[in-house]
Amino acid sequence: MEALAERISKMMVRAGITQDDDAEVVAYGLFVIMSGAVQISLLLLISLILGIVPAMAAFVLPYSLLKRTIGGWHAKTHAACLAGYTSLATVFACAGWYTPQALTRPATFLFGAFMVATIWLRAPVGHPNNPQRPAQMLRYKRIGRAVATAEWLVLTGLAVIGGSPGLNSLALCGALGGAVAAVTLLIPMGSSAEKGGEST
Repeated sequence: MEALAERISKMMVRAGITQDDDAEVVAYGLFVIMSGAVQISLLLLISLILGIVPAMAAFVLPYSLLKRTIGGWHAKTHAACLAGYTSLATVFACAGWYTPQALTRPATFLFGAFMVATIWLRAPVGHPNNPQRPAQMLRYKRIGRAVATAEWLVLTGLAVIGGSPGLNSLALCGALGGAVAAVTLLIPMGSSAEKGGEST
């Protein structure tokens, strides 16, 4: 995908669509778009095959919203990221969807509480390869806490209401998505990682 993105950006330069100085930025943008499209396509295909489309969506949404601001561990290569996240999303979406109904509500409370507590105590954790200014880390901390709290309130509310079995299962899938995102804050990344915006 990187090679294809670079090739397309060079074609855009030759066609006069973009400047040579911007080719690297354009290539990176194209790579991000293609990478996202591949990831979404994989998750959609797998969830269609397994019949867990709602569960997959319920897992992915809370996870994705949190990871944008809380930071945490990342795979070293794009291939590892693609394979790892696809596997995690599939396993946990299936786990949430097929958990016995008697366990869905307590499990939602448990994983939701773990998610919100971990994010309030640890987030954000900046990656050593993408250092941020203290003011930006503080901003991420506030946004991360707000998103985690909102997700926790929604998921806990769904569990308390105790609607249909399908709704209970979706709430658990969402809680698992948030909990998996929170776990990435606990994986060591080296001494240069910034934790919780503590330097602010």
